[in-house]
Amino acid sequence: MNKKLIDSVVDQLLDFNTSKPLSHYVTFIGNKIRYTKFPKEKKGLYAFWMLNNDGILEKLNRSLEIKGPGNKYYPFTWDWNVNEKYILMYVGKTTTFKSRLGKHLKLKTFTWVVPEDKTSPYKPTTSCQLRTGIEHLLSGNTQPTNLGLDFIRDRIRVSYIPLDGLGNRFFAEDLAIGKGKPWFNVDSER
Repeated sequence: MNKKLIDSVVDQLLDFNTSKPLSHYVTFIGNKIRYTKFPKEKKGLYAFWMLNNDGILEKLNRSLEIKGPGNKYYPFTWDWNVNEKYILMYVGKTTTFKSRLGKHLKLKTFTWVVPEDKTSPYKPTTSCQLRTGIEHLLSGNTQPTNLGLDFIRDRIRVSYIPLDGLGNRFFAEDLAIGKGKPWFNVDSER
């Protein structure tokens, strides 16, 4: 484990200027996608940013309920940094960036599961937490349309920083989450 390297990687990851438009990694052809320009280094950290220069996030559904201790639901609102031009949405680590990007975005998916209680987004795994959070923001927990894909295409930017070493990635991810406070990393607590 290398503390200086971890600190440097986290600083780079949390710098919006290192992000690239989603179109840097994915080419859109109608409703189909093709992955392009993936780094040779597969292991590393990534961050998803949302463009908010028009203040759109303040108008979207930012309230939900999160399952907490004792399987009780607690009200929660994504309300920090809501007036910033760029909002950090999610930070993660990966050993296969291309695969992880696809799982988060689920760009070929045009329907979304809305739980019967309509209080919190359903996500089969944390690997699709970005898409789940965006659908929640857009839908108000009603069945979304493919407008969500346009929203993703137009507003999501991606930062990716290569990083070797399991310990390095583990602690760098935790540090980036603690410093950056990404919205969609807030999850259930057991």
